[in-house]
Amino acid sequence: EAAFDEPAPTSPTPMSPAPGGPIEGEPPAEFLTDGEVARLVRLDGEVRVVDGHPRFHLPGCPQLVGRADEPLPVAEAVGLGFTPCGRCAPATTLLAEARPR
Repeated sequence: EAAFDEPAPTSPTPMSPAPGGPIEGEPPAEFLTDGEVARLVRLDGEVRVVDGHPRFHLPGCPQLVGRADEPLPVAEAVGLGFTPCGRCAPATTLLAEARPR
């Protein structure tokens, strides 16, 4: 019989956005409607994230310079609570690339 005061085993999340408020020097989030978010999480695109920072980015975003960034599927980044960078606009770019031509 397990004791109730023991913490449940958890598997570490590989990356997570910053808890709480804004981080100094962090760009604002790109604004998305609920419909755009719903379309974004169905895409196969990959974005870049920095552990402990709240935004996801396109490769080459100036916000990534000098930081250890890692690739992550956009749906997973959104699911983990990351929001799109307002500087490189990854959501707008991925949604535009996914539109039928």
